[in-house]
Amino acid sequence: MSRAPMTNQRVHHGLAALHGSLYAVGGVGPLGANRQILVSCEKYDPESNSWMPIAPLSHGRSYHGVAVINDYLFAVGGYNGSYWLNSVERYDPLEDQWTSVSSMISPRSSFGITVSRGRIYCIGGFGGESNLNTVEKYNPDTDTWHCVQSMQLRRYGLVAATVQVPFLSRQNP
Repeated sequence: MSRAPMTNQRVHHGLAALHGSLYAVGGVGPLGANRQILVSCEKYDPESNSWMPIAPLSHGRSYHGVAVINDYLFAVGGYNGSYWLNSVERYDPLEDQWTSVSSMISPRSSFGITVSRGRIYCIGGFGGESNLNTVEKYNPDTDTWHCVQSMQLRRYGLVAATVQVPFLSRQNP
């Protein structure tokens, strides 16, 4: 069975699953003379096999990270076509609204992003002048960012994932 195409052509966008739907966030519009950084976002409903627009971002962003935590979607950092971003927006699907939350400490694009134990982690990336080895952690309960242990090497173009390993008893069965 084929799936419906997105409403808007986009590359270098964020993508995440929330409440059984896929969300495509921002990115870069179609190739050509008027290639632009997008504020548009859309949601894919697998039940109806259709994409529908949702509220746009406050600021266009590409090469950014998208994460889900506490039933919210977060669009983090990226590049707006002129400069690298440290800003963060939170999407509430019940209100269909984006809200600015605390910014990261460092601007970054093309970084790894993952969620672990209720916190968002942003790993490495490009900061506008050089690749980064820094790692930042976001606490949504306090709306604050903190630097945590850095990587040994600077990296960009990362993909990150969190794997939950079940507790294994130290006793033999």
